[in-house]
Amino acid sequence: MSQVTDLRRVLVYTHNSIGLGHAVRVMAVIDGMRALLPSTDFLVLSGGSAPSIFLGEGIETIKLPGVRHDLDGPGQPFRPRYLHTLDRDAVFAWRGRLIRECLDAFAPDVVMVEHALAGLRGEAAPLLARARRLTPDGHVLVHLSRGIHCGAPMLLAPAASYPGLPPEAAVTGLYDAFYVLEERAVADVNREFFGDVAALEPRINYLGRIAARNAEELNGDKRVAELCLGRPLLLLSLGRHGRILELHARLLAALDRVPAALAGETLVVLDPYLPPEQVAAIKALPCAARVRFTPFIPCLEEIMAAAAVVVCRAGYNTVNELLVTGKPALVIPESHPSREQERRAGILSGRQAVVLTEQACLDGDPAAMLIDLLARPVRSATVRFDRFAVGRRIVADLRRLAREP
Repeated sequence: MSQVTDLRRVLVYTHNSIGLGHAVRVMAVIDGMRALLPSTDFLVLSGGSAPSIFLGEGIETIKLPGVRHDLDGPGQPFRPRYLHTLDRDAVFAWRGRLIRECLDAFAPDVVMVEHALAGLRGEAAPLLARARRLTPDGHVLVHLSRGIHCGAPMLLAPAASYPGLPPEAAVTGLYDAFYVLEERAVADVNREFFGDVAALEPRINYLGRIAARNAEELNGDKRVAELCLGRPLLLLSLGRHGRILELHARLLAALDRVPAALAGETLVVLDPYLPPEQVAAIKALPCAARVRFTPFIPCLEEIMAAAAVVVCRAGYNTVNELLVTGKPALVIPESHPSREQERRAGILSGRQAVVLTEQACLDGDPAAMLIDLLARPVRSATVRFDRFAVGRRIVADLRRLAREP
């Protein structure tokens, strides 16, 4: 590594078993970095179902066979997403072979692991085994984190369970740096997830939140213009977990009580992983007759900018997109034991958002809430997230680390 004159190749692993927010966030980081590294090759290993998020930006991508995390099933197991004739272990073994082959062929100077420290079920162990803290000729190893996690074992599973790593090696100890895309006041990663290890503290960097684009970069996507021919009353995007059918039924029925003077069009963005039977059931709702449905769109900020009110979850990217556009919103966090989305929703001010649990939305009066949100004064977006500042900080650190003996 002491022979490296600059960063030639960066490999990024993002497991993407659950949502596509991981991919959008990783692409924002890469975009910020490559402004300073125009000659550097980036390679993304992703299990997500939308490699176009990277390919559309000119980033080479290796698509790993998809798995899904069954959050609503007993024990929340992982399962193959599409390859139903293969069992889970076969799919993970295949993913592991692809990861090793990519590592050998690409020979990166830097490996960035997003979210799961050793990958799903330890599949990224080969990337860790060649970290420079274990191998003199190894690569710089850094971690990307959104800050608030569910605290699942996959984040901190013991190194002894990962093939290729010495049993005495702590997973966290193999990393040269940790980059947290959040403020420390919101999520103290060391205290909450790493056991408050003093030796790790100098390596943990809080870079603040990140978004794919800011308000001044929203310049009228043609597809969005076609979707928003009239003024949308409501942009509805509720993901795939929880009481999806009941929520759609309650919210769409509430539109009949919104005064005609405020009425516009309702646009429902369907999650790409929503089971087909649920999609059919939502579209068959009596109140869905005057609703327009559209397939998943990775970055919703263009549509948010054209909407009058947004109804959504409280995922990392969604909250940032609300902040960037300044749109009023009815926010219904997904319910997890860690209260992950509830914590993120708390970042939004009361002037911009009404935050309800699923049960409160089903029991309450969403029509009144939507009317109230529509009546609020239109505010200009004042929040800006600088992905290029994030990129500059990471690149400066990586250049320094790559030259250290």
